[in-house]
Amino acid sequence: MGGALKTPAMESVVRGCEVDANNDDDDVQLLRSIYLGLATEVDTHIGRIIDFLKETGQYDDTIIVFMADHGETLGEHHLWGKQNPYEGAYHIPLIIRDPRNPAQHGLSVEAFTESVDFTPTVLDLVGQAVPAGMDGVSLKPFLEW
Repeated sequence: MGGALKTPAMESVVRGCEVDANNDDDDVQLLRSIYLGLATEVDTHIGRIIDFLKETGQYDDTIIVFMADHGETLGEHHLWGKQNPYEGAYHIPLIIRDPRNPAQHGLSVEAFTESVDFTPTVLDLVGQAVPAGMDGVSLKPFLEW
């Protein structure tokens, strides 16, 4: 697979498929399908949890928060992973469903937020004070428009 200089972050994580700037389309498609297959597994298990909450009557009393720790570049710009300045690496999901504000369900917020906003948001949603000096701000106002 070409002679491009590889960094430790680019080492192959799929046996037989080296990750570098010279990946051919088959390699790219294989790596993307593996990644998206894993994402599908996460979706399946989240669905199982939501089904359980509905079956047990807890769904309408449960705040659901889903987030990831980083995005992923899947071969875009000939890059893999998360250590680059492109949207795929820094644009991460954060989904909050507060059953107390159904008018906001499905709302997409385009404002810039940060991972450090997660803890102040959860504390605010459950009625707890955010400790002085804690980084981040509560995103609760987005859930109450």
